[in-house]
Amino acid sequence: MDVVAEPGEILRWGLALAAGGLAAGFVSGLFGVGGGIVRVPLFLWLFPFFGWDGPLLVHVAAGTSLLIAVPSTIGPARTHWRAGRLEVAQLRVWVPSVLLGVAVGISLQHFSPGPVVVLVFGILMGLIGLEMLLAGDRPGRSRPVAGGSVLGVVAFGVGSLASFVGVTGGAFSTPALTALGLPIHRAIALSAAGGVAISAAAAAGSAVTGLGAAHLPPFSWGYVNLFVAGVMTPFVLVSARWGVRVGAGLPERRMQIIFGTFLLLVSADMVRQYFAG
Repeated sequence: MDVVAEPGEILRWGLALAAGGLAAGFVSGLFGVGGGIVRVPLFLWLFPFFGWDGPLLVHVAAGTSLLIAVPSTIGPARTHWRAGRLEVAQLRVWVPSVLLGVAVGISLQHFSPGPVVVLVFGILMGLIGLEMLLAGDRPGRSRPVAGGSVLGVVAFGVGSLASFVGVTGGAFSTPALTALGLPIHRAIALSAAGGVAISAAAAAGSAVTGLGAAHLPPFSWGYVNLFVAGVMTPFVLVSARWGVRVGAGLPERRMQIIFGTFLLLVSADMVRQYFAG
């Protein structure tokens, strides 16, 4: 740790993180997406407010977001398993391929400058936002048409991309799986199982690859900030349930439009940060 935190600063950080956790959890529950899409930009706005800066700030934002995602992904995956939506044969292809992708994604992130990670994140959010705005419901076929090799390639790509930018990958793995022919509920279930593997493995990878890095925020273990994760996680878990309840009463297409617009705004700000830097 390169920076010493005063008690007053820690209290101020904690209050800001509690508010941010409530907002991030609510939005992720409301729109049914992984919270990393919300948390990473939020951290990049909050960390400078804390007085944290440096070229590795986006790496810390991504790694910390992934650690927070671990407990929030386990519950949905377990629910899908109990409901019988997960097929063992698909899991045997999806999870190992996702983990291999995580190893590649974390390695690439470690050697990539912070602005490059920001730019890739911004482009991804823009593409997802456009997809939400331009595409309505796309029900999958009655049975999967993708073979194991195709499924493995998709899983590898999801794991690489998601771990590189600090998200669990659900926002692009679910559309990819439905496009391959999986019914929507099985696609969501497989994506949720992959989210557990991505968040756990990528968080651990972020911690290990960041060990010894200079100019990290206080309470950091590699690229994972334990203080931020510890304070924010309970608020994320509680407010996500509120978001789910509110979202259940809103028209799906309206929610797609609202969140798609939000993602385009986030994308524009990320791209702006890249060129401003």
